[in-house]
Amino acid sequence: VNRCAEMGIEVLPPDVNSSDHGFVVSGNSIRFGLDAVKNVGHQAVQAILDAREKDGEFESIWDFCERVDTRAVNKRAVECLVKCGALDSTGASRLGMLGALPAAASFGQKSQEDSRMGQSSIFDLGGAESSAPKVHPEIPPGEFEKAELLELEKESVGRYVAEHPLAAV
Repeated sequence: VNRCAEMGIEVLPPDVNSSDHGFVVSGNSIRFGLDAVKNVGHQAVQAILDAREKDGEFESIWDFCERVDTRAVNKRAVECLVKCGALDSTGASRLGMLGALPAAASFGQKSQEDSRMGQSSIFDLGGAESSAPKVHPEIPPGEFEKAELLELEKESVGRYVAEHPLAAV
């Protein structure tokens, strides 16, 4: 990371919508791989990549928890992904996503269990796929202070990626 900064190459945090297992080139930048996130193993990363390949980019934490196999990606892994900024591309704040995580994780687990058991919603009568968009509660507004965001990043990736707290000094 330091060498890239010296060379003028921006190092971007992991992102569930554009990262792979390892580092990837993203324009003139390098993006951290999802394998670098603590508590997110190889199998979890593969489940994320498979879900993204199958149905496209993730639009929210609700969408992520519903589509990614909860047997491979547990609540703790999703929490670490939120903390390091891997779900920032959904447009919600990390503070808001962490607040919504318990409900989103429960919803995703229940949805996947129902799907595996062949159960459907009352709105799916007739066997046709429901065309009505799924409505989830809004992600609460507000965000952590910059120093807190950097600490969350350090905690979940093991280093400061966006910037070092002493860089301004």
